[in-house]
Amino acid sequence: MTQQNTRRAVVLTAVMAMVLTATLPLQPIFGEGGARRDNVRQEQTIKDAIKHATEAVHHGKQGH
Repeated sequence: MTQQNTRRAVVLTAVMAMVLTATLPLQPIFGEGGARRDNVRQEQTIKDAIKHATEAVHHGKQGH
């Protein structure tokens, strides 16, 4: 390899190393997004179920 090709290979290797170093620590953060979203969705579903049950009890007491 010529000196120019060697320099280009070193620069590309350094760029790839920096990109991997910057993105690898972020993967666990993005991986947890689905679990958090599922927890929020489950909490909302439980709140909605409690609200509907409470409304049903009130309607039952009113004789509807």
